[in-house]
Amino acid sequence: MHIAFNGWFWDQPNTGSGQYIRYLLPNLRRVAPDLQMTVIMPPHNPAPTNLPPNVNIIPTRGGSGNLGKVLLNSGVIRKPSSAPARTLPMCRIGGRRCHHPPDW
Repeated sequence: MHIAFNGWFWDQPNTGSGQYIRYLLPNLRRVAPDLQMTVIMPPHNPAPTNLPPNVNIIPTRGGSGNLGKVLLNSGVIRKPSSAPARTLPMCRIGGRRCHHPPDW
């Protein structure tokens, strides 16, 4: 199984959503070591630190305000500037089967 996670709050460990994603990923890795995990990172944090081992990162571009957050949470992202400028549903990026927005 391959799950994509919204990384909007990864750099905010003092918020509830930031704590949730930071505890969820390592514990999923512990109980399901073969699980494929990808974190979709917002423009304001394209290269997060302290991710568990073997977690993929996909940086995005677009808004970093409320609209950008809504689009990322709804599973619609813009691929990095090196990719064609198209908006794609997150579930189609990299063959993911599940999109998990932790704060909705």
